Parts: sequence; structure tokens; C-alpha cells
Amino acid sequence: GDAAPLKVRSGEFILTRPCIGQSTSFLGVRNTIRLTLATSIPVPAGAAFVLSGMAGANYTGDTPPDMGVVDCGGTYTPQAWARVVWNGAAQTLRLVVLADTQALWQYVAAVELVNPPLPQASPDIYVGVDGIAFPRVPLSTCANKTAPPLFVVRPRMTALACQSTALPGVINVVSVTLATSVPLLPTLKARVGLTGL
Repeated sequence: GDAAPLKVRSGEFILTRPCIGQSTSFLGVRNTIRLTLATSIPVPAGAAFVLSGMAGANYTGDTPPDMGVVDCGGTYTPQAWARVVWNGAAQTLRLVVLADTQALWQYVAAVELVNPPLPQASPDIYVGVDGIAFPRVPLSTCANKTAPPLFVVRPRMTALACQSTALPGVINVVSVTLATSVPLLPTLKARVGLTGL
């Protein structure tokens, strides 16, 4: 049994619990990525949960993550249990554990990222643990989330143009009304062009 000398259990994620979701699929906007993790053994302070495959995302670090813990009785307690470290070149998010975790408890983190400026399918995101032997597993979309993480929808635009007069040789005011399926933020530097005038 577990009392055998030097027997060490390998760690694993409780596969029914690790999941990830997002708050919005709009391009170039702030997007809260919420994940829930649970492990079969405690993860020691200093080790890190590593999320890889966060393609196209960016992390500004100007909004503190919202974190909490769900104990074995199902009680949620707000608690800053990890420190966020972003590696933009590798597109990885590390959650460095601040104090030893508890086996089977759920650790929840909501981290604000910035979506890519271009549409994309949801990338394959994996979670592993640096610092102890742990398998690297894919994160599934949480059941209560409608969109997979870092999925960015393709924008659509409709336009209606009309003129004030059809008479020759007079001043004519051309009015154009635009509508988009997503917000166009100044940070996107989007341009709308009219052709054929």
C-alpha cells in the first residue's frame, strides 16, 4: 500500500474537472479566460501549472486575476493561490503555486487576456505541471461555457448607401450607414473603404 518504503504516487489531473472557458469571442478585446483545475496529489509551492497553446493571445497584467478554491465539501473561498507569469514568445501562461495545494480540491482562476486581432479557431490548449512529474493533458471547454477558449469570431459588416439627389450638376450628399457584428475598437486600427464612387 501507500505505507511501503519510498513508494511515491504519480500525480494526475482529475479529468472530470480541469476545464477552460472564455467570456467573449470578439477580436482584439479583453477576454477573461476561466479555468478550473483539480489534482490527485498536492502540488507544492513553487511548482507551476503551465497552460500551453494559447495562440494569438496577449497578457497585459494590468488586471489582477480572480482566484478561488473549492474545498472537498463544495465551499468556494476567494483566495489568491497562484502568481501569473506570461511568456508571449512561447504563448504559455504559468500559474506559480504560492502554497501547497490540496488533493482533489478545485482551484479556479479567471485571468484577463487580450484576444487576437484576427479571427481564429480555438487552439488546442494543454495543462501540465512544472516542478513535479505530471502528465500534460488537453483542457476541455467547461460545460457552462458556450465558446471554446481563444475562439475569435470572423466579423461581418453590412452597409447601406443612399444619396440626396439624382440630378446632374448639383451637390449630392452620399450617406453611408455601417453595422458590424463585433465592436471595432481603436486598438484594432480598422479601416473602412468605399470604392466605386
